[in-house]
Amino acid sequence: MNFKRRLTLILIFIASFAVVHYLNDFKIFSPKTEIHFEKRSYDFGNISTQEGASIYFTYYNVGKKGLKISRVETRCGCTVSTWPHTILAPNKKDSILVEYDTMQDGYFLKEFYLFSNAETSPDVLYIRGNVMAPKAGR
Repeated sequence: MNFKRRLTLILIFIASFAVVHYLNDFKIFSPKTEIHFEKRSYDFGNISTQEGASIYFTYYNVGKKGLKISRVETRCGCTVSTWPHTILAPNKKDSILVEYDTMQDGYFLKEFYLFSNAETSPDVLYIRGNVMAPKAGR
């Protein structure tokens, strides 16, 4: 193969790579969809250290492609979340279980970051409440 032909092929490869990289920045190749939550926050109010604090956040895939939740993150070890690891078809609903450990007295406000293939990812969910020790004699 002569030098001109090699150079032409290399330049075509570099140009193709640059175009694909540029288009990928605009999410052309990423299958994105839309997510809608019934509610994004929940207030437990006053709860006892003996009560559990858990809530299901219901969400809908209102887009045209399958919705996949890849992970849910929080900044505290006092919270746990459970979510479906399957792809949710368009126009279907599912839920995420969020739990808070009520062993610590006091007010809490916790954020959960939901990462998915939705346009709005990461979506943020909130829980809050006030944990109180049970009164003596109960």
